[in-house]
Amino acid sequence: MINLIRNELTKIFSKKAIYIYSIIIFAILVGMSMLAKKVENSTAISDSFVEVLEDNLGNYDLSNPQELEMYIGDRVLIDAYNLTRNYEYESLEYYYIDNTIEPLIHEKYSLEYVKKDVEGAKKVQEEIDNEIKKLGNLDWKQELIDDKKEIEEEIKSYEDVLDIDKNNEDVKLLLEDAKLRLWCVQYRIDNNVSYSYSELSNEVDNYYDYATKYANIVKDESKIKDKSELNRKREIESNYKESLYKLEHNMVSENQFMLDFIPDSMAYVDGLIIVAILIICGSIISEEFNKGTIKQLLTKPFSRAKILTSKMIAGLIAVTIFVIVYEIVFTIANCYEYSDFTSIFGNTVVYDFNLGKVREVSVLSQCIYGFISVLPAYLIMFAIVFFIGVLTTNSVSTICTGFGIFIFYDLLGSWLSPKVLSFIPFYTWDLTPYMYGGVSSNQYATFGKSLFIDILTFVVFIVGSYIIFKRKDIKNQ
Repeated sequence: MINLIRNELTKIFSKKAIYIYSIIIFAILVGMSMLAKKVENSTAISDSFVEVLEDNLGNYDLSNPQELEMYIGDRVLIDAYNLTRNYEYESLEYYYIDNTIEPLIHEKYSLEYVKKDVEGAKKVQEEIDNEIKKLGNLDWKQELIDDKKEIEEEIKSYEDVLDIDKNNEDVKLLLEDAKLRLWCVQYRIDNNVSYSYSELSNEVDNYYDYATKYANIVKDESKIKDKSELNRKREIESNYKESLYKLEHNMVSENQFMLDFIPDSMAYVDGLIIVAILIICGSIISEEFNKGTIKQLLTKPFSRAKILTSKMIAGLIAVTIFVIVYEIVFTIANCYEYSDFTSIFGNTVVYDFNLGKVREVSVLSQCIYGFISVLPAYLIMFAIVFFIGVLTTNSVSTICTGFGIFIFYDLLGSWLSPKVLSFIPFYTWDLTPYMYGGVSSNQYATFGKSLFIDILTFVVFIVGSYIIFKRKDIKNQ
């Protein structure tokens, strides 16, 4: 058996198509990372792009409302760009221009061109000029202190109302929102986090959004009957608690973003790996029939079952090697993009619904866990391709059929009910929703049911391959 497997592996790795495909895919991965790194280090728009916008301003028909709106949008973009070009994207000044000055610029042009209010436009321009003067000496700490004082006064006013009307639900909601905003401002003050587009500032904003949503959902899962609503509740809960954990434990940075991204990317069915399965296994059976070597193989003291088993094991080994190399290259490419090759040994954050708390797990173990969650998809696709190859003994039909199944199975989603889809392996082969106690958005799907269907599908196609190969007429091949 070992010699058979070794021979099959030799045949597989002698195929040029595998190396050509691998080189193309790896070149794409590295190229995309290099491009992303270049884009990341450049401004959102370029001087040449702005020059094109400026040259095109004279081509708009300002009597046409739609073209006038586009004209105003371009003017705003040009003016804002000219202000931001001297500042880093993550700087306080860039954020201030984007969120304070740019809206005023838009208001000015709207008054001037839409409402024909020249005096109003001049007043707004004066306001813009005053805001621009502040750019050289922005005191973001004082701004945060002022915001804190304003929110505290707001909280006091709500509490005064509740002293009189304790059952005022609207005011209670306003009070909770104000306390949440106060927490965010206080966090910025304590941790020197200015308003900006930095990862930490964005996370504070994200936390506010998550916390707001979390405050408005049903916490008691026993009262939630709809599976999709339960899935939504858990998604909001995990986002909220993971974000809070990251802020409280100083786990927010560009490198941390990569630590979270890489494991997440492992936890979805990768079409590139599916194509590799098609290329590797599409001809593993058919080439024996096409070359006529199947007869020679059967003259040796090997049973058909042993021959087929050796091909299946060799195919699985080849696919495993490709996946490992692919994931290594993918990870290295992402580490290069974020200029940190040591982060793969760090930790990422997950919310474990089974334990009811946030956990820190190693990136490496999370990558493995995520890959295991989608492994049924690759095994099922392998079994299907293997079965088609035995059935047709034709490489082209095997690859085309397998590719067609993978591409067009999504169409079933619009034709069949969720109850029926919960029995179809293409909709149960991704076990990612069940990670750490999660649930599927399909109310009829469960982890046990999905796993059973996946195992059954794999066994049926593999057993079917053995039955067909055993009964196949080799003499006329």
